[in-house]
Amino acid sequence: MTGKGLARAAWIGLWLALFLALWVWAWPKQIERGCWLAEWPFEQGCSDYVSGKLETTTPTQQVQHLERNIGDGFAYLGLARNLAAQDDSLAAPLLPWLQKLIPHDNRSLALQADASLRAQDWAAAARQLALLVERGVPSARAPLVTLMLEPSTQDAVRAQLTAQSRWLDPTLASLGAQVPVELLQPFVNEGWKLGVVRLPT
Repeated sequence: MTGKGLARAAWIGLWLALFLALWVWAWPKQIERGCWLAEWPFEQGCSDYVSGKLETTTPTQQVQHLERNIGDGFAYLGLARNLAAQDDSLAAPLLPWLQKLIPHDNRSLALQADASLRAQDWAAAARQLALLVERGVPSARAPLVTLMLEPSTQDAVRAQLTAQSRWLDPTLASLGAQVPVELLQPFVNEGWKLGVVRLPT
């Protein structure tokens, strides 16, 4: 074999060794992530890895997963939801991270809306709930209606009305017969002015 052939073989061997090293390093991480997300073929979890989909996953296990996968936004979401379900104050500091990591995830936005309601930050809660309704999340309608009916929080909701708003119609459509619709007349009037109300009133 010529010198050129030896050099080429050495380069090929070097690249193959690098590929093998990357595969050895990445394969366990792929398995771990597949188990965490309960992806095929690991829908039922794995014996050697924690699954983020299983109800038995604890905050401690989620933190351990995040220590190895610091940029996993959905793992942060799972941890925040787990902590929020236990009324743990540690959930609140995670919300800004979620906003950066998964800004378009409805579950993250719902957690933020719930935190805003708890903090009585009506402007933020109204904005977040209106956005959830526009994204087609039915569970956001009831708390938004509550803010619309309460005189002290009505202005915060009305401030969310613009000519591009798409949350008012589905919210009005969800009202039950027991809701005092006269309290919502200011929203209807403003919606007509902006051209965003299409339901018969």
